[in-house]
Amino acid sequence: MKYHIGIISEEEDPVIDEVTVQLENTSLNHYSVISERTQMQEFLSEYDCSFFIICLSADNFKKWQPVFSDSLEKYFTVIYYPSFIIKNPDEWKHIRTDFLIAGEERYKDLGKLLQFLKENHWRKIPDSLFNFTNGKYSNLMREILFTIEFSNDKNFTLDKLAIKLNSTHNEIRKEIKRIANLNFKEFKARISAYYNKVEAPENVNRQ
Repeated sequence: MKYHIGIISEEEDPVIDEVTVQLENTSLNHYSVISERTQMQEFLSEYDCSFFIICLSADNFKKWQPVFSDSLEKYFTVIYYPSFIIKNPDEWKHIRTDFLIAGEERYKDLGKLLQFLKENHWRKIPDSLFNFTNGKYSNLMREILFTIEFSNDKNFTLDKLAIKLNSTHNEIRKEIKRIANLNFKEFKARISAYYNKVEAPENVNRQ
């Protein structure tokens, strides 16, 4: 499977060098730096992006938030910055990210995360597998997909998803129907068939 990584940063921020070195060290060398908010839609239309690394301070992150809300709701995101201080927690209640890496150990922690993502990249469920055009991704749909992608348990069930996501069977069923226009059985069958195909040694490309 192909991959591409988006690095979001203010122009010429030196922290970009830390990220690109770790990407090269992990052989994740297909990436682009996005330093202007106007570049986001062009980037998304050109690349099938795997995930985003956001190299912004907390203040600059808030400036970019409208772009993130419009464009990144379905993507795995990592905030990476030397210091990320949230002055008013109430302002961040509706802002989500998958990982926040900061502090003295950030470089090492980023390397470990990138290695994990590289090894598990083949499990990414492509948009082309479903008709994801019936509405915007919600946080719940996004978490459903990520839970399946990063779980070692291939036999995912409604019970297991509900427990991990702290949700109900009905909520999960409704969201899958709204976004993918499938019932849960059809949704699971399509993902299982896809994984059976890409797990074949000749099809798996973990680079």
